[in-house]
Amino acid sequence: GVSDAFDVSLTGNVGSNSAWVITDDLGNILALPAAPPFDLEGAGAGTCLIWHLSFADGLTGAEVGNNASDLMGCFDLSNPITVERDSTGTNCVTSTRIIPNLEIDFNLWPNPATDVINLNASFGEIQESVTIEIRTILGNKIFDLSLNNQLEFSQEVNVSNLPAGMYTTIIRTQSGIASRKFIKK
Repeated sequence: GVSDAFDVSLTGNVGSNSAWVITDDLGNILALPAAPPFDLEGAGAGTCLIWHLSFADGLTGAEVGNNASDLMGCFDLSNPITVERDSTGTNCVTSTRIIPNLEIDFNLWPNPATDVINLNASFGEIQESVTIEIRTILGNKIFDLSLNNQLEFSQEVNVSNLPAGMYTTIIRTQSGIASRKFIKK
């Protein structure tokens, strides 16, 4: 019963049209709000991702109940804002935590890729726990690596057995999250 509204600022969007999309962590579209501020009161426990969608005329699939992978047309989704809502009892959300995108020097190449991708990141300060994930557009995890006490890292990942398509590489630390998309040819 207590509002947990928060505002979001957007910079650098491109495209003749734009919209906001809220999904769960598997990419299922939960809401298409008109504009910030966003209030997730009543959303229940779990993870929500808030995306900005820039698109050209003719976009289809942007409907509540669809998956973000159902989007068809010329579009681009921003990096998401991740919101984790915790619950300790039935129907009671006890905390909401917005996890900011981590400001890091994060490079991924080549893009598009055929056999391998190279990941390189520098954090500016030692991160006690670092998780690197690669997920499909549907949100399915296909690669997972955990590291401890990292100031920077370099990793080569074999993607030769992956089907052609778009993938997201996500770096999670105690300080935040950063992500980059890549295309597998």
